[in-house]
Order: sequence, then structure tokens, then C-alpha cells
Amino acid sequence: NFLDIAPLFEHLFPALSEGFYAARQREKEELNRFNGKVKVDPELVDPRLNRGLVVSSSRLELIAFCPYLYFLKYILKIKSPKEMIEDPVVWLDPSEKGIIFHQIFEEFYKKLCLAEYKNQSAESRISRGLPGMNPEVS
Repeated sequence: NFLDIAPLFEHLFPALSEGFYAARQREKEELNRFNGKVKVDPELVDPRLNRGLVVSSSRLELIAFCPYLYFLKYILKIKSPKEMIEDPVVWLDPSEKGIIFHQIFEEFYKKLCLAEYKNQSAESRISRGLPGMNPEVS
């Protein structure tokens, strides 16, 4: 059993101690938060006890069909993982691609503006900063 050697690693790798603790708790006979017993206030999730809780017909159908799935989806709020596209050409979804493009353009324009600023003379910067100046006055 790997838990027998856990003390050898816990002092070397303190971050593993929480994982070893969870593994020890899962091995216990009684239910706890590591092996299935989750504390949930019934008044928060049971429409019979909480009249303010609105339950749609689709939720009622899900409770009748599979209470465990209802528990995962609406009580624990666990979402199913995104479906993976097995296309070697498509490696980013549109959202990720958009975020990357925005970061690239932002960085590009920051550097472009900085380069333009450095290449301008003080006089041209001042004249650009004063719109509507009469050329006869200057």
C-alpha cells in the first residue's frame, strides 16, 4: 500500500501531505467528504422544504430519471468537460483564438506607439497635441 511509505515523502514534499491525507480518509469505513458524504443544507436544495426554490419541469424530469445526475449538475454544479475535436489542424477553439489575437494586437500596437513616439521630435509631438492651431500664429 502506498500509504505505508507516505511518511517518507511527506517531509520531503509537503504539498503531497494533503493528497496523502485525502487518501487515508478515503480508506476509512465511515462516509466522509473524501469518499462520498457531502454536507448540503436540505433547505437550499429541496423544493419541498424551500418554497422559494423554483424547479423547472426539465429539472423535475432529471430528478426522476437520475437523482445522482441532478445532484452533480445542480447541487455540486459540475459541468461536463468540453468535447474535444480530434482535428489536427484545429488546435484552438474560437474563444481561445480570439483571446490570443487580442493579446498579440494589443502588444503590437503598444510597441508601435512607443516606437513612433520615440522617433518623433519634441516639436512634432507638441504640434500634434495642439489641434486647431492657426499656422499663421505659430
